Amino acid sequence: MENYSDSLAMQSIKSGLGWAAAHLKLFHYFYGKNKFELAAKELFTLMEDRPFYKSALQYAVPKLIAANRAREAKHILVRNHNRYPDGFTSKQLGIINLE
Repeated sequence: MENYSDSLAMQSIKSGLGWAAAHLKLFHYFYGKNKFELAAKELFTLMEDRPFYKSALQYAVPKLIAANRAREAKHILVRNHNRYPDGFTSKQLGIINLE
């Protein structure tokens, strides 16, 4: 194992950690290390593959906004909203645009 990503990949193989759960763990890892662009990439990857997995979006986007990373949050929200608009993405985009 060279890095945390490798550890998660091995954990997925050995213990059955799901693909989505692994990407969410990577989001937490990068977020905790203040590597917000990498955290946003993990969330974007998750949203691209599983756009209906709204709980991750609803959990992680406010964290990015709270960390003053509205640009990354907006990119994810706009992409998701263009495909599957809902109240959550509308509200979060409104918050970002007001700020």
